[in-house]
Amino acid sequence: MRASILLSLLFNVGEVMIRIVLILICFVSGLSVYAQSPSLQTDSLPVANDSLMVDSLTQIAKSRINCYFNNYPLSCNTTLPSGAETIDIDHEAQTISVFTKEGFASQVFTHQRVSKLYEDLASLMPDFFNSFSIRVYCHGLEIEKLIPNLYNSTFDVDRVWQNTCYQGVPWVENVSRPYTISRGLNNVHLVVWPSHGRYYDYPKGRWQWQRPNLFSTTEDLFTRSVVYPFLIPMLENSGAVVATPCERDYSSLQFIVDNDTMGVNRDGSYEEHASVEVFAPCDSIGFCQLDTLYSPGRNPHQEGTARCVVTTSDSSHVSYCQWTPSITQSGDYAVYVTYPLLSQSVTDATYKVVHQGISTFVRVNQQMGGGTWVYLGTFHFSASDSLTNYIQLSNYSKESGVIVADAVRIGGGMGNMVRNGYVSYFPRALEGALYSAQWAGMPFEVYNTKNGADDYGDDINVRSNFVNYLAGGSEGMPDSKGLKVPVALSMAVHTDAGYRNDDSVVGTLAIYTLRGDRSTSSFYSGSTRLASSDLAQIVQDEVCRDLSHSLGGYWNRREIYNRNYSESRKPEVPSMILEMLSHQNFQDMLYGHDPVFKFLISRAIYKGIARFLASQQQQECIIHPLPVSHFVAEAQSDCVSLSWRPTIDSLETTATPSFYVVYTSREGEDFDNGVVVPDGKTSITIPVQKDVVYRFKVVACNAGGQSFPSETLAALCASAPQQKIMVVNGFTRLSAPAFKSTDTQLGFDLDADMGVPYHSTMEYCGRQLAFNRQKLGDVTIDGMGYSSSELEGTLIQGNSFDYPSVHALAIRDISHYYSISSSSLSAIEDNCVNVSDYQVLDLILGLQRDCGSSSILNYNAFSPNLRLALDACLSQGGNVVVSGAYVGSDMTSQTDRRFCQSSLCYDLDSVTIASEVCLDSDKMRLTTGLNGSSYALQRVDVLKPTSMAEPLITYPDGGCAAILSPNTVVMGFPLEALTEAEHRRQVMQRILNRLLWKF
Repeated sequence: MRASILLSLLFNVGEVMIRIVLILICFVSGLSVYAQSPSLQTDSLPVANDSLMVDSLTQIAKSRINCYFNNYPLSCNTTLPSGAETIDIDHEAQTISVFTKEGFASQVFTHQRVSKLYEDLASLMPDFFNSFSIRVYCHGLEIEKLIPNLYNSTFDVDRVWQNTCYQGVPWVENVSRPYTISRGLNNVHLVVWPSHGRYYDYPKGRWQWQRPNLFSTTEDLFTRSVVYPFLIPMLENSGAVVATPCERDYSSLQFIVDNDTMGVNRDGSYEEHASVEVFAPCDSIGFCQLDTLYSPGRNPHQEGTARCVVTTSDSSHVSYCQWTPSITQSGDYAVYVTYPLLSQSVTDATYKVVHQGISTFVRVNQQMGGGTWVYLGTFHFSASDSLTNYIQLSNYSKESGVIVADAVRIGGGMGNMVRNGYVSYFPRALEGALYSAQWAGMPFEVYNTKNGADDYGDDINVRSNFVNYLAGGSEGMPDSKGLKVPVALSMAVHTDAGYRNDDSVVGTLAIYTLRGDRSTSSFYSGSTRLASSDLAQIVQDEVCRDLSHSLGGYWNRREIYNRNYSESRKPEVPSMILEMLSHQNFQDMLYGHDPVFKFLISRAIYKGIARFLASQQQQECIIHPLPVSHFVAEAQSDCVSLSWRPTIDSLETTATPSFYVVYTSREGEDFDNGVVVPDGKTSITIPVQKDVVYRFKVVACNAGGQSFPSETLAALCASAPQQKIMVVNGFTRLSAPAFKSTDTQLGFDLDADMGVPYHSTMEYCGRQLAFNRQKLGDVTIDGMGYSSSELEGTLIQGNSFDYPSVHALAIRDISHYYSISSSSLSAIEDNCVNVSDYQVLDLILGLQRDCGSSSILNYNAFSPNLRLALDACLSQGGNVVVSGAYVGSDMTSQTDRRFCQSSLCYDLDSVTIASEVCLDSDKMRLTTGLNGSSYALQRVDVLKPTSMAEPLITYPDGGCAAILSPNTVVMGFPLEALTEAEHRRQVMQRILNRLLWKF
């Protein structure tokens, strides 16, 4: 922290010194011009009719101005020409006008920087120009006009887009949320999308990506790994309603239940239950899936019918309809509904989503957003259980009117748009926005802008057209056709191209457009498009500042372009394109593949959006907190005691938690809707049923919204407790894949280590094949970074942060003797748990290992504080169980090996690839293939017992997979990597029998 403050001070001092030197240089330059004319070597002013003297002074002024701008310290790094383009000195009007080049105009402007610039210029001018006013122009505008309101000393009402403070009922709202967001992005509607996607290339006659396969990914895949799991959830956690023209659910499964297939059908059943009011046919077209494949021009939202019912305010006489999906595979699925827009529709149609037995109520304003898929949220559904998985819509309302019911869709599904007889054969979430827009009911003209002959061009244009159609008819676009959603802004997230020879970072570029599609400098609403300039500057400024601080170095701040790009030109709302980094540059992608980086840059983007919107309304911006740490769930006799600590955000003073929400999942059920822990308290006691495994997670909240969730802990209160077990979640790793870096080679090595994604990802296209540094920047098959395609469309599971429940279930299935608690790694390391209270510490290490420069954070398997905690447990008569794939191979120093030998009674024998382990004569399968359900093992450790230990489990070739000593068991593979629950139970039973009961 001190270092970053010192660097900041040094930078500021350095900039001041540069300015002083520049002024002196320019002054000396001016004196040299004076010296050319003996008559000008005095301080006397020329008379007005002395044209020679006036011309000489004019040349002096221009020379000094040119010198100043040629050496001006820009706030960005640019390769564009900078300096003054033209200098116009009007003696009659007594004005000096400086028109700058694009490089100068491509930086962040603040009131302080602009004021200092004018002070500098005034001090450089000969006394003859004291009465002249000096104006500097960028993009034809006075430089002051490019200062965002957030960075200005005065508030410019002309640059406020009128629709950024919508006061009506939001499109969608989770009314089961147990708290209110008052100062975040509540009631704000945003449209955000990742860059490109799979598309059909007509000239080549094939489906392909829009960008090349580089560094084991392509821009089409990579941007989704940031936008879907990080950026959109952060915006929603702050209260925003986020729409996207692309599918956001990675699942290739899709279940559609529709009123047009009344009764039971392939994907489920639809039924109606009438009280006083009955459902009737709607006087409007609706959705119907008549075919499995669709050609351009067909709109599935205009091929069916819908049902409507008159509302009632009497809760005792409610009619309702119900969609019951036939879920074939348990998992998390996005839930969408659709309905036509009717003049009598109400703003409080409330859907009841029952997900694995938990009911969540989502209110939808049916006066907007009709005829398209409306996202209600993502929920966990269990397979083949109609009693605990369904969606209901009743006619209860506080308003008089009608409620409309049509279809429900669960899951993202596979692409179903046909081109020349072919579909993409990829999940819809990986396809371009063009195809999702058609499936979402957008009119033909929204997604067909190239006469059906250029899907690449159509895909670019549809993103902006989607924004305008969604917002058409709203307050911002009252005379335009559309769905009346009050969109406040739009953002496209890309990764620009470019590379560096010195392995440095290319960095972040922002783009906006000052002249829109209608060739005007204003939006449809009449507001100036300078709001887009503000948005671009604020977001880029936030990103570069946050990353520079968090990564411990300088994150390259590139240009802020005013360019004619479709995604920033066409939207009739404040809009921008963010080029986060360069997918063509290795160092950018080394950061980019790290989930920690994805979190950091997403949080910075979210903060930039929040600051922009707050500045538009002159409101204080409150940022939601960071996730909690030091989380502990301790089982008591008939309750579980939860405790945690807040995480201080050194970059954001407003991100302080004011309360917390605890979410609980009873075995066999999804997480509930949360319980508020008020007044900043950091603990709570939850009553539980005995012999049932419960899961818990916590979020930190304030007026700006809620944090990302904590890891998931588990606990069980035994009915006949004889032993207490503490499960420690030591698997905290998130990292990019391993890489090789030599004088001649550079790139990712997926075979050495795939890295660990956050939850799951589809960002990888395949293994990198070309590593030759001499081919840097070459995008051919031999170019450095060129990658294969065998992983395209593969969902890869990483760290789900919920493994304590897997261990708890394995222990629970043995007997009712074991009371189970669990803890985060940080709580154990910082002595938040009294280890002497437990007979067993079960340490989950999973894929924990020190991966060097492949990760931003360090994940050594046994940190110094963890070793102290394990030694404390053992010294007080406790037992330690450790399981992980790198428990030996990550311990490389002499100190590491001594700890393993003396405390845990093992050493590393070798490293191997194994798909099975053997307990006695039973063979037990391990997860080794990449999949979307559990993380895969690429290699495991073969252990060598010390004289105090013996083999407990072996690999098929006879190597030792687990050792047993009087007080320790260490497995060279993760327990949760065993594919069968029964095998996990058998292993844990053998371990506890030997450690606790000595048989």
